[in-house]
Amino acid sequence: MLTSVECKVDVERPREIRERRSHRRYPTAYRPGCVIHNNKIYLGLIRNLSKGGAKIDLDHDLRVGDRVAYFWDEQKPVVATVGWTDDGAYGLINEQETELFDHNFGYRSLRVPCAVDAEVWVGDESHLVKVENLSLGGMRVSGLDAWPGALLTINVCGLELYNASVRWFHKGEAGINFSDRLSRAQLAMLLMNDAVKFDRVHFEG
Repeated sequence: MLTSVECKVDVERPREIRERRSHRRYPTAYRPGCVIHNNKIYLGLIRNLSKGGAKIDLDHDLRVGDRVAYFWDEQKPVVATVGWTDDGAYGLINEQETELFDHNFGYRSLRVPCAVDAEVWVGDESHLVKVENLSLGGMRVSGLDAWPGALLTINVCGLELYNASVRWFHKGEAGINFSDRLSRAQLAMLLMNDAVKFDRVHFEG
């Protein structure tokens, strides 16, 4: 489970904040990312990124001094403190420097680790599976016995997805492609569903 942490705000660190903001930034990153706050996960858009922090647009209220974590791929979340806010945009100051995503390589869709049940139909057969991660273009599940190319109908948290297909299958796990990519609003809605758990997403205080 996500572990709660004690938030401590050091108001005597303006010089450190300026130094962290001096790191090189990428002003046009436009990379979907997630912010973890108070044991909930929220979908946002990373506007720029440096080793010392990030600017992210987020449809969730944060305050200066809030302690959060954020990620943009299947990596360990980066722990940070909210340094400033500006009408839905937030400046995050990393507790430790982190590696940037590499602009020289192709973009990889945001994958959100989670744990939620879904019902999958393969023809007339219904299967109850566990969703291991979600992205705009598909998901990874366990407990599905279907070969690559099989067509699926999926119900996850009340969202019906038609004409999905199995991309790969290995030792009880399967990668599924959606016929139509989810919108950011649909993914955000799924993440806010109380049935969705984030046991595998954690950070330490």
